[in-house]
Amino acid sequence: MRKRILIPILLAYVPTTVLAQIFGPTIVFDPTVAGRVVTEIAQIVKLYNTATQTYNQIAYNAQWFTNKNRWLGIATQVVNSNTRSIFGETGGWNPAVTAGINIPGVWSAATYGIHPPPFWSGFPAGASSTSANIASVNVADGMTQAAMLAIANSRRNQPANDLALSNLEATSQDTGRDANSEIQQLNLITSATVLANRQQEGSNALLTTIAEQQILTNKIQRDALASNLNVMTVADNYTASEATQWGGAAAAITGYSQ
Repeated sequence: MRKRILIPILLAYVPTTVLAQIFGPTIVFDPTVAGRVVTEIAQIVKLYNTATQTYNQIAYNAQWFTNKNRWLGIATQVVNSNTRSIFGETGGWNPAVTAGINIPGVWSAATYGIHPPPFWSGFPAGASSTSANIASVNVADGMTQAAMLAIANSRRNQPANDLALSNLEATSQDTGRDANSEIQQLNLITSATVLANRQQEGSNALLTTIAEQQILTNKIQRDALASNLNVMTVADNYTASEATQWGGAAAAITGYSQ
């Protein structure tokens, strides 16, 4: 009986390494360590999947088209003026609207000038059809010359823009590796945007001159209507105030709406 009690007590004081040598190795299962290992394995798998997706995306982005001819367009150039001259009235017109050469002199030679008498200066501005017509001629002279310069600038800038567009088109059609990197493609997009803005500047300049000429057209029509109304006003006032030899006519004419 005493032996049975002493054996467990003695075994409690024997080192684990000695017991392992006597009775053989033992396997100890720690749930905490096992859970940590499972978590680490899951993280490793997740990192692997992310790396695979990133690689596949990079490989997809690195691809490019090997045939781009189906996107080629045809360039449309600005046509230069081909105005002929019979007696020299438009002798300098083509250089003026193509290169901006001597626009004031060319416009003066191609138009009919006005030579008002000195006493017209006494006509009140804003209350004289003659003054309004003189203003229309002056406005037409100024804005038309500005339009001619805008046209000339558009034609002069077009060759430079065409060259830049041709270079951009050639690079965009390149199917080599050096011209199809992501940075290269972004540069092409930026350059195309800049060129489009340059072209838009020329279009805006021409649209400005068209709008200005429309103002002149409206002014001429407006002045014609105002002149007609003023003539009718004078006629009606004269008719309404003129003495008549038969009664009631003056009052009837005064109430008449022209």
